Amino acid sequence: MMPAFKFNHYSIEELEQCGIVFKEAWADLYGDKGSVKAGPCTDFVINFFADCCADQRQVNSKCHGGEFMYDLCYTNAIRQKDHNRWFDWKETIEQIHYSILLALESEWGKQNNKKGNYVEILDDASKLAFSRAKTKVMIFASQKSRDYGKIIGLLQQLRQSTHDTAPWLCIDCPWGGGGKVQFQLLAD
Repeated sequence: MMPAFKFNHYSIEELEQCGIVFKEAWADLYGDKGSVKAGPCTDFVINFFADCCADQRQVNSKCHGGEFMYDLCYTNAIRQKDHNRWFDWKETIEQIHYSILLALESEWGKQNNKKGNYVEILDDASKLAFSRAKTKVMIFASQKSRDYGKIIGLLQQLRQSTHDTAPWLCIDCPWGGGGKVQFQLLAD
């Protein structure tokens, strides 16, 4: 099931609605299993968020036109039907204030190494922390439900230490049934 949700204004309210719809879509596919295998989970995340993009926006990801800086991002770039990338860039920088509307990173981390898991999640989250994207999404897998709060705390500290004021949607898809999918909004 793909979402009936589409971003429009890239607001905190829309991030929250997206989190709700994501949880429902995940439950429809995986039930209470949490993260099953990183590859299929990543494909689900990328396709889910690509389908949430407003129709007039450009989606970049490994499955949609190639990655551009992040696992997935929405930009206001102009995409031509003939996919002439030079013409896309030329027209984009000549006609609009080019920006990233949403940046997403997903990092499943290390299933059997708690500190290694934290490091891999923070490595990817740091890309978001330094991004000027209007909204940000961080998908990760905790090992156990009690790790969720620790990871959220680390993401909040990272966000604060970089003076990031953009809202984040943080979604935990715990490893192997370690708990149900949950999400947290980080905003000032």
